[in-house]
Amino acid sequence: DTSQVRSLRPVVCLGDCLTRGNLSADWVALVRATLERRWGIFSKPVLNAGTNLHCARNARNRLEDILACRPSHVVVLIGTNDLKAELSPVESLACRVLNGLEEAPTLELYEQELLEIRERLLCSGACVAFASPPIVGEDILSPANRRAATYASVVRRVARCGGRGCVYLPLYEHTVTALPAAPAGEPYNGLRFLFWLCADLYTSGRSRRSLAEVQRERKLHVTVDLVHLGPVAAESMAKMVTDFVTFWPPA
Repeated sequence: DTSQVRSLRPVVCLGDCLTRGNLSADWVALVRATLERRWGIFSKPVLNAGTNLHCARNARNRLEDILACRPSHVVVLIGTNDLKAELSPVESLACRVLNGLEEAPTLELYEQELLEIRERLLCSGACVAFASPPIVGEDILSPANRRAATYASVVRRVARCGGRGCVYLPLYEHTVTALPAAPAGEPYNGLRFLFWLCADLYTSGRSRRSLAEVQRERKLHVTVDLVHLGPVAAESMAKMVTDFVTFWPPA
């Protein structure tokens, strides 16, 4: 559809480490590559505005920088760190200190931040897609994933009440269906996550193992360390974003 490439205003992907892609499979790079293959020299720039550790409040605080790019489309994937901050006092304190937050993240504050983000982006004329945060840990019945389902419902509501310029991307739902039916997978555990994360940071650049190989070694199916996205989940996210950029707004 050539109407979608007449403007070379960029696509901006706003989020946390799941968007930044240096600890996860990089779905933003997949989107960029797909659009370049599809549109060639007419491809829109795809800007990665993901920042490790950020919460919804941090994303809202960065809106001036995002709006300065004059994006045609903005994809917002934020909330995993807000959710994790609710799981334990230690993670809550770490989140506040590392992100310079005056108060700990909560679901209620999360929804307020998303509403502010939505209104400011829509007022700029951008099309906006809100993606639900994916599973945390790989046991769908765990407390962390019961909370993740609630976060997804908030994102869904914010997106669907945004009118014609707003879209919901069901990443949470996609990651749930990617889990095997049985047996239950590894539940989220902060110490296990931190151990695997540190191991990955240490071996980065030293090991030639693919993320898929890391997943197989750890018996994981969706994440590489209980939080960050593996290749299949990243491909799912990239497909949804590519379709959003290509076909939205509808003619």
